[in-house]
Amino acid sequence: MGIALSNLLPLCVSLLAGFGLYRFNWSFLRTHIDTVASVSMYVLMMFMGISIGQIDGFFDMLVRVGLTALAIAVATTAGAMAVIWGVMYRPQRGRPPHPVTPTTMATDGIEAVTPPDRLLHHLAAPLKMIGMVAVGFVLAWAHWLPKAPYEHVATALLYVMTCAIGFQLAMSNVRFKELIANRRGLKIALCVFAGTYLGALIVAPLLSLPLRGTVGVASGFGWASLSGILFSRLGEPVVGSIAFLTDMFREALALILIPLLSHRQRGKMAIGACAATCMDVTLPVIERHNPDRRDVTAAFVSGSLLSFAVPFLIPLTVM
Repeated sequence: MGIALSNLLPLCVSLLAGFGLYRFNWSFLRTHIDTVASVSMYVLMMFMGISIGQIDGFFDMLVRVGLTALAIAVATTAGAMAVIWGVMYRPQRGRPPHPVTPTTMATDGIEAVTPPDRLLHHLAAPLKMIGMVAVGFVLAWAHWLPKAPYEHVATALLYVMTCAIGFQLAMSNVRFKELIANRRGLKIALCVFAGTYLGALIVAPLLSLPLRGTVGVASGFGWASLSGILFSRLGEPVVGSIAFLTDMFREALALILIPLLSHRQRGKMAIGACAATCMDVTLPVIERHNPDRRDVTAAFVSGSLLSFAVPFLIPLTVM
């Protein structure tokens, strides 16, 4: 627990520092903060790959790591959707569904199926992250790296990235009071929180997985660019690789489920499948397919609340 708290405090400070820097209204930061966040994230992904590449016999574990990540992703996504169905849809089963007309669509005149170019656009960032992890892995596995204090550099970059995330949240006019005030978004976030951990608690004994590690991996809530990095910095590179792949799978499942569920008037379940990613990555897809504008706002609120929780929850699962 001491390790968790010693890592949690600097993360809290750096996240709050990002919010504080926004108040200075520096035009340079406003212009370049996205670049700072992106560069930090991709370099940290490479460092995560280096940590994995230094593990003896990782190739022997690769299939097991991938299957474990897929199982956790499916279980947590299903758990989140099941809880949302039970809380927000099941009591209304006897009522006739509200008809959806073209005028209530979030975006008029757009076809129901996402075109291939849009799909490639959403896959670009995940593919880049996987590529950076692969580069770091190859460099470490082939022993092409000179000896250097990589851990200190990675830790510093993690705090820079967390600070940039806080700045970006402030730029998005995210206010905690406003997030709590949106009851629909808060309700969805609580359902996702409960359903995700329910799925983790179910899948862990079924696959003979460590309960604490499974709950920790589930605490990423789909935020692949942060969860794997946090675990790697906390000295758990194998768990970090599982967390990274789990959240990548959750994001992929969300992109598939959003149109399927939204066009069957199950938009809140689609938001639940997205978890934290509906704050940014999957939000345009939700807006494209969801017929209820209130759900689009609730998606952003839910994703924001879950994103706030990730940097705090993951360190608490590491002893």
